[in-house]
Amino acid sequence: MTKRRKNIQIRYHHDDCKFMQCAIQLVNHSSDHVGVVKCGLHEHEAADVQRRAVIDEDDAGRQLKDGEIETPPSACSPSDAKTMIITTTTFATIPMLPSRKQNTIYIKPLIVLDLNGILCHRVRESKSPTSASKQTSCTRHRKSIGRLANTEIIPRSDLTAFLQFLNRHFALAVWTSATAKTAKALVRMLFPENIREGLVFVWHRSFCNLVKSEEIDDEGRRKKKRRRKNGNSLGEDADIHNSSSERNAHSSNTLNEHHQGLVAVKSLSKVWSSYPIWDQSNTLLLDDSPDKCPRRYQSNAIHPPPLCGTETFQGDASISIERNEDATTNEKNVTNQQESSVVDDDETNQTLQHRFFELLAAYWSAPQARIMDRSVDGTVSTNGKNLNEFLEEHANSHNMQWSN
Repeated sequence: MTKRRKNIQIRYHHDDCKFMQCAIQLVNHSSDHVGVVKCGLHEHEAADVQRRAVIDEDDAGRQLKDGEIETPPSACSPSDAKTMIITTTTFATIPMLPSRKQNTIYIKPLIVLDLNGILCHRVRESKSPTSASKQTSCTRHRKSIGRLANTEIIPRSDLTAFLQFLNRHFALAVWTSATAKTAKALVRMLFPENIREGLVFVWHRSFCNLVKSEEIDDEGRRKKKRRRKNGNSLGEDADIHNSSSERNAHSSNTLNEHHQGLVAVKSLSKVWSSYPIWDQSNTLLLDDSPDKCPRRYQSNAIHPPPLCGTETFQGDASISIERNEDATTNEKNVTNQQESSVVDDDETNQTLQHRFFELLAAYWSAPQARIMDRSVDGTVSTNGKNLNEFLEEHANSHNMQWSN
């Protein structure tokens, strides 16, 4: 049963500060992603960020009448804060900075996950991994966990361990080009409940820019075209079905019928606009389709090979994978093979991905790195090795197809 939490109000001297507003929203949603420290807290008072960030109902005595967190008398006034520090370093290891005139937001770096090809493989009836009548090996799809939109859903074989690891070290979100109904169902099928409830967002096709591949500009929108002298447009510089009213007016069937040949482009600027505490310094899109990421944001995207969802039974040439009248006997032949001869065709791909994210977690946990100062006048400065340098060193060596 999920523990209920009370909403938290944290006063900052800039009431319209979009970074603090975003942090408060996320703290209310899930303390696992964000911790907020008011200016002037002593080191021993800042040891447990998650405990400070969440007020349980049985601890309501620590709340003031207006719902704000009680600040120690020794702390500086919020109006004295001149700088807000946003850092993606590990909560437990980050040292308190010497200046007392600052507010600090601790965040986990954001990983935006695609679904099909990354967390699962969707098998359509027309596709089969078997095509020859006689082979020295038998390849077939792994066990499906359910059927959705006329497709069998085959999860990655390390799904639970992979998601648990990512959830410990990163803030997770989902952005899929599937329809809203399919996206919701896939998330319920693939994510454990505790991880699913902590997702920053679940975005679907309506959040993408649906554009013909040859017309995509650097932002992932349709290229602007010239207008005729009579004022009629030769093209539009807008997303297809960009407004919410248009999106709601089209069912999933209509989208499937009318958007063939279009690319569902994911522009990370939408993420950063909606959640401004994340930006190009601490966000990574994981999608197996490079054409879904605009050129402007390609340095914040990695594209491992898509999952194939199959396993191979290596045996002698007498084993047939042909669908024939003797299918029952053939199935027994496959079943009776030694387990050591079964090869997960996604294992190498999944292992490389897991190793990559282990390195990424270690990189982001270094307490001396990636501290981003945002002054009240909007000036931003970043210390430490940047994300591009890490990706340049490790992404392609782990088959992640990254480019800057």
